[in-house]
Amino acid sequence: GNERPTDVGDLGEYNVKVASFNVENYSGTDEVKRTKVTAALKTMNADIYALAELLSNDALKDLCASLNKAFGMDDTYKYILNKNVHQAMNGFIYNSSKCSPYKELQLNNHADNGYLPHRKIAQAFNLKSNNERFIICLNHWKAKSKDIIGIYADIGDGQGSHVLRRIHEAEATLTFLREITTYYDDPDVLVVGDLNAYTQEDPIRILEEGGLVNQLQKYTPDGYSYAYFSNGSNAVGYLDHSFATASL
Repeated sequence: GNERPTDVGDLGEYNVKVASFNVENYSGTDEVKRTKVTAALKTMNADIYALAELLSNDALKDLCASLNKAFGMDDTYKYILNKNVHQAMNGFIYNSSKCSPYKELQLNNHADNGYLPHRKIAQAFNLKSNNERFIICLNHWKAKSKDIIGIYADIGDGQGSHVLRRIHEAEATLTFLREITTYYDDPDVLVVGDLNAYTQEDPIRILEEGGLVNQLQKYTPDGYSYAYFSNGSNAVGYLDHSFATASL
């Protein structure tokens, strides 16, 4: 009763396609995983892939090479180096015939005194078809871990553990957006990623109250991306999200 989709479906008219994807600790050393993830990315056929849980830049390079091979291209898909990484990171792969990066990759150091900034990144891209620019802010927030005690424990309100940390990450994201729109000189931001918070939870409410438009609630409010078991029941909804600034 939970069959995986095998195609993207009809998206209508568009001039750029962005896909966000948690690739679950992708190392680039597991051939089976490489085959599966590459097949999924190829089916998405995106112009920009915003990827979470890459274990290193070598893993990002490996996946980019695998994607080029799958499409029968030499080096049309390129990746953006996420410098000085010591833990799992986020990263971008983009179709260089469709778009080009503008300025340098930015890290969000505001959450919890710089907690895992390589999982909270932003990059601007210029579209070659019309020279329009927009920014992708890619996030991977603290997970709903089990058996946590103290201030981060699951209190049974449906939000799971570490909700205080995710609230801080949401607030830090709004601060980060003010910085990157200035740095990249553009107001158009797409916020995507694995936020580990459902639509009605406090961290998502903070983004919406901060002026971001919830794209999943706008276009596919009845869908879901995850079922999380907590306090004896399964909560079903979106943990992976897409938000846009009003201008975008």
